[in-house]
Amino acid sequence: MRKFLRNPAVIHPLSYGMFMQSKTISDILNDAFDQHTSCHLADSIKHLTIQVRGEDKLYKFDGFGPMCRETRLGDEFEDFNLNPNLPVVVTTAKADGGRGGRGGGRGRGRGGGKKMFPADMCRLIAGQRPKFISADDKVQLIRASAEAAPIRQAKIQEIVENEELFDSDMLSAFGIQVDKKAMDAQGLVLPMPNIIANGGDAVELKKSKEDCNGTWDINTFNRAASAKIWGRIVLGNDVRDRRTWEDFCKMFVTVGKRLGVDISEVPVMDIKIKNGFEYDAIVSEYESRGQSVGSLPFVLVCVPDYGNDYEIVKTISELNNGILTQMVKARNVNRPDEAMLKNLWYKLNTKLGGENWRIDVPLPDFPVPIMIVGVSISYPEPKSTDPSLVGFVGSTAQGGTQYVNTVVHQDPRLAIIHYKTFKAALRFLIGQFINENNGAKPEKIIFYRGGASEDATQAILKNELADGIRKALMEIDDTYKPGITFICSIRGSKQKYFCKDEKDMNGIGQNIPAGTVVAGYGNGVPESYSFHLASQAACGTVNPTFYQVIHDDNEIEIQNCSEMTYALSLATMRSNRATSECAPVRLASLVAERARAHWNGSKTIENEGPSQRPCPLCENMPKMRNYFINHERRIKVRGKFQESTFFI
Repeated sequence: MRKFLRNPAVIHPLSYGMFMQSKTISDILNDAFDQHTSCHLADSIKHLTIQVRGEDKLYKFDGFGPMCRETRLGDEFEDFNLNPNLPVVVTTAKADGGRGGRGGGRGRGRGGGKKMFPADMCRLIAGQRPKFISADDKVQLIRASAEAAPIRQAKIQEIVENEELFDSDMLSAFGIQVDKKAMDAQGLVLPMPNIIANGGDAVELKKSKEDCNGTWDINTFNRAASAKIWGRIVLGNDVRDRRTWEDFCKMFVTVGKRLGVDISEVPVMDIKIKNGFEYDAIVSEYESRGQSVGSLPFVLVCVPDYGNDYEIVKTISELNNGILTQMVKARNVNRPDEAMLKNLWYKLNTKLGGENWRIDVPLPDFPVPIMIVGVSISYPEPKSTDPSLVGFVGSTAQGGTQYVNTVVHQDPRLAIIHYKTFKAALRFLIGQFINENNGAKPEKIIFYRGGASEDATQAILKNELADGIRKALMEIDDTYKPGITFICSIRGSKQKYFCKDEKDMNGIGQNIPAGTVVAGYGNGVPESYSFHLASQAACGTVNPTFYQVIHDDNEIEIQNCSEMTYALSLATMRSNRATSECAPVRLASLVAERARAHWNGSKTIENEGPSQRPCPLCENMPKMRNYFINHERRIKVRGKFQESTFFI
C-alpha cells in the first residue's frame, strides 16, 4: 500500500537523495488509494510545484479536497476524460471567483477559497525533493547509500576525472587549474571517554570489525527510574489485534525490568480510542471524576503510522495537561524487537528522571561554574507566515549534564537568531542554573550553534555573538560578563575523509575510525580554529561534522575542545551509540522539532477539533497574528517539562 511513494520518487545514484519523478497525481493515486495513502502523499508533496494541463502558470500543491464528483469539476469529467472518483488537488493559489464558483475557472469548487484542479490534470515537476519520506523509503535510501568508503571514494574520483564535467582545456583558458588528486590530511583518533552504567560500573565498548565502533551495551541503567503505575492508550485500528497489543506491552515491561526499572506489569489505565481528538475527551472525563491522567508517571500511547494524531496528543498532553507520554507507532507494535524496546526505555528512563549512563565529559579545567548551551532553529515552510522556532538547552550540573530547555519564536524572515530571542532564553537558562547551584552563576558559557552553514559564520559572529548574546547579557545584568566560547556545528559539511592505508579502515563500511578528528585554522574567521569530527561509525561512508570555533574568551585548547565535543556526542541518551552531532545541538534540534509539533497540533485542534464543544487550547488562543504575544501559547509547555529532556 506504500507503492505510491516509490513510484513518484527515485534515488539519484550520485547524490543519494530522493527526488520526484514527473508523473500525474492521478497515476500515483490510482496505484493505491485510501485515506492513509492520500494523507501520506499529501505530506510528501506539500508545497511542491505542479503543472496543470491547459494552464500557463505553475502552482504549489496544498492538499487534497473532496472527490471530483462532489464538486462542479465533476460536471465536465467526461469532456476532459477525468476520473470522478479521485480527490481534487487544492493549490496554494487564491481562487478568483470564476464562472459562478469560488474556485475560479477550472479550479472552482469547495477549496476553502483556493484554486482546485482534477488530479488527472496535475503533474509533478521532476527533480523536487519530497517533503516527507516514509520509514520504508528511508530504509530504501539508507540501503542504496550504504556503500563502503573505498567504493564511494572511487566514484568521487571518477566524477572528478570526467572531462565532460571538468573540461581541462576550458578551465585553462580562464587560468584555472584543478588538481584531481585527493588531498592528504593528518587525523587523530580520539580516545573513547569512560561510560558508567550498570549501577556504577564501567561499560565495555564494542571494538570488533563486525560491530561498528562507537557503540556499547549495558545490562542495567546507571540510575533506573520508578514507574509503579502507568497507563496505556491505543489510537486507531492499525494494531493487528488486541492480543498483539497485550503481547507488546508484556515485552515492554519485561525489557524495562531487565534494565532495572521498577514498573508494574498491569497498567492502571487501559483505553482504546479512534483518534487524537477523543484523547482530549478522555483526559477531560478523568478530570471530571476527580482523577488526573497527569498524575501517572507516564502513559504509553500507540499512534497510527500516518496522520496527525502524534501532534494532537503531544499538544494536549504537554501544553494543556502536563501528561508525560511515550509514543510508539503501530508498525512497531505489530513487529516488536528487543532493540526497539530498549530504545523506548532509553528515552523513557531519561524522561522519568533516571540516568541511562554517565559520560565523563572532559570539560576545560576551570575553577568556576561552566554551562553548556545548545541552540538550533526550526524554520517554517517557504512563504509560510508561521514563526521560526529556536530551541535552547542548557546544562545545570557538573560535567555538562541535567539539561533544561526552552523554545522561543521569532519572525520567520530572520536568517539569524535575534538578540531578544537570546535574551528570553538566557534569562531562563541562567535562572535555572542559579537555582540548581545555590545561587552561583555560570562564569564560563560554551555555546554550540547548530544549523549553521559554512558561509554564514561571519554573519553569525556579528549578529548572534556581538549584537545578540553580549547585548542580551548586558540587558539582563550589566555587571555579569561570563567568558564565552561560541562553536558552530555544521552537519552538512561537504568534506569527506577516507583512510589512506587499508590497515586503518574500520568496521563494515571501511571508514575512518569513530572519534577521528582533523583540525585546521581560519576558514574565513580571524583567530578561529576548526575541526572535522567523525563521532560515529556507519554502514556506508561516514560524513564528519564540521565544528568551527568562531569566538573563544576561555582559550580552550583545540585538543580539549575536540575531546569534549566527542564525549558530548555520546550523551544524547536516545541510543547506545554516538550521534553525528554533539548532545547540546541534537537536544536543541529535538526540542525545536517538538515545539513545531505543538504548533502544528494546536492549529489542527483549532481548525479540525470537535464542533460540539471548544477545545481548551482553542479557548486560550485568539486567532490573531501577533508574533510576540499569542504564538507563545502554542509552544509553551508545562513548567515541569522545561526542567527535563521530555522531548527525546
